[in-house]
Amino acid sequence: MNIVTYSSENAKPEYRWVGYIVLANGDYLSVMFRAASEEAVKVKAEQFWQTETKRPINQMVDDDEAEVKAINADPWAIAKRGQQFVGKVWVRHKETRELLRVPAEQLQQMLDNGYEKSGPRAK
Repeated sequence: MNIVTYSSENAKPEYRWVGYIVLANGDYLSVMFRAASEEAVKVKAEQFWQTETKRPINQMVDDDEAEVKAINADPWAIAKRGQQFVGKVWVRHKETRELLRVPAEQLQQMLDNGYEKSGPRAK
């Protein structure tokens, strides 16, 4: 791990120095550290690196994995909108024009009972 620092005379005095961490594989950690001196920036970066490397590995996940874990933790949460309609099919009665959404397993039974495959906007 390397800490890259820059200074600017145009910045506010308390933010004159800026730095970021470059990982061993060449990627940079997209967290910027600001301070009045280069030493202070390096100390902030070192402290951040120490706290992040002490965290358990399973806590260091990307946003998508964290969202999935949070949803699985809450049994009442719904991951995506419309999840209750997955695997359901629109059918409309041929005579009464009643519109229903039924599970795909019931489709043949509904077709035998006077329904036809339809869509939500069909007349």
